[in-house]
Amino acid sequence: MEHKFSIINVFRELPLEEMMADAKNLNIDYKAKKLDSMTLFALLAQGYLMTDRLSQRYVCEEGRLLSLKELYGIEVHQGKISHSSLSERLSVINPQFFEDTYKLLYNKILDKYGFYPLAKSNIVRVDTTYVAETANRLLEGIQTGVNDRFGGERKQIKYGIAYDGFGALVADIFSKQTESGDEVALASTVKDAISRNDGHYQVYTFDRGVNSAKNLKDISALTDEHKTTFVARMKLNRRLKIVKERSVSDITDPDGEYELLRDCDVQLRKPDSQKWDESITYRVIRVRFAKPRPKSPKSGHERKYQDEMLLITNDFKSDAIVIANEYKTRWSIEVFFRFLKQNLSFSHLLSVNLNGIKVMLYMTLIMALLVKLFELETDQGPTMAILDMKIQIANWLYLNNKSHQKEDHCHPVKSSECG
Repeated sequence: MEHKFSIINVFRELPLEEMMADAKNLNIDYKAKKLDSMTLFALLAQGYLMTDRLSQRYVCEEGRLLSLKELYGIEVHQGKISHSSLSERLSVINPQFFEDTYKLLYNKILDKYGFYPLAKSNIVRVDTTYVAETANRLLEGIQTGVNDRFGGERKQIKYGIAYDGFGALVADIFSKQTESGDEVALASTVKDAISRNDGHYQVYTFDRGVNSAKNLKDISALTDEHKTTFVARMKLNRRLKIVKERSVSDITDPDGEYELLRDCDVQLRKPDSQKWDESITYRVIRVRFAKPRPKSPKSGHERKYQDEMLLITNDFKSDAIVIANEYKTRWSIEVFFRFLKQNLSFSHLLSVNLNGIKVMLYMTLIMALLVKLFELETDQGPTMAILDMKIQIANWLYLNNKSHQKEDHCHPVKSSECG
């Protein structure tokens, strides 16, 4: 079967010259004999597509098995790499190279396709997620409260992501115990994402993990500064001072999933005070779900679902139903997290120190961009897209090795007949 869209061509169209220039500028290959930055990138990228669970040993063996030089068209080390060499390299290589590579690739795809065809909206979904390892492996992390099943100890790394519907605009790592709560981690990621706004009008949505009056005021000030807005969820029992009632024009959303109950302008209490903060006003919308929320199966604890939600925003112009639908879009970041964890080994930490973890965070996001691009071009879901990518690479490897057997003098990097 002939593929109209080739993942091989995608790999060869990566911004390789810019990447090599960045590596030289960062001076990250000083004294690196086998695992220079481009070789490490090539090995890790291949590993994501050739196995469902990355491991250091697999990546090391892959150095012998795959035709990386021919696939990428660049000089990379080919041969046996020791497990200890990979582990040490991940712990010391400057992760800025991988962050820069992600931004280069994201902007290159953006230039080709445009923002709205890719993201399909101007909504930025912000959330955090945990990845856990046993305490004797992870060198630094957050202690979890769920310990009994893991020998009494377990540590976690927390990731904060701002997702625009196609890729991550911001990716933060939290490993300190003081960063375990979303009032710190999620609020920090939201502020980081808004601060990096490049002039586009974007709506920042996030869940009720951010609840403090101070954080909400800071976020509102940042969005005002960047001429954007935010929509977040609040706790239903939050005390509010109503300063203006608004009429609810559209009672039910077009999909019939929820109905609007109330729309008003409010003030919150000052931080650590019983007085109302009259210096800032928010808009609060109360929504009721049209259908009863699903109940979780009985287990160690039952999850509670509320039939109503309270949304807070600093958008005073849009219709209430539009704002409710903007928050509804936030759910897609949960799908994005599931894609990273189930399809791209995000839950498995290839390195157990923070330097290596940051490297792998950006490598995962790089591969997520490539898979998303492949999905867009082939109109497939992520699972089938990755399978199709694997098949293309396997076929290319077979044909490439076959051409080597026929013509030993042929050099695939220079000859188009050998690929």
